[in-house]
Amino acid sequence: MVFADDVLLDGNLVGISSGRMFSQYYMKIISLCLIDIAISHIGRTVEVVWGDVGSHQVKIRAKVAQNPYLDLPFNRDIDVKASGR
Repeated sequence: MVFADDVLLDGNLVGISSGRMFSQYYMKIISLCLIDIAISHIGRTVEVVWGDVGSHQVKIRAKVAQNPYLDLPFNRDIDVKASGR
């Protein structure tokens, strides 16, 4: 079973969000989202609908960010041969 929240843009369903957590590093709530690629511009504001269908639901503003969220080099791009060993 997968729990997911609707992601809306201008009231239209454009994706789903799940796995939210609070990042101590960034001091923000981060969530993994699957979103329509046509509207997935970094920085775009969307709404995430928190709560079960048929119960109290709250719309939370969210901003589209890159995945992965950390801005670190990919492992494949690190030259391990130049590490001096």
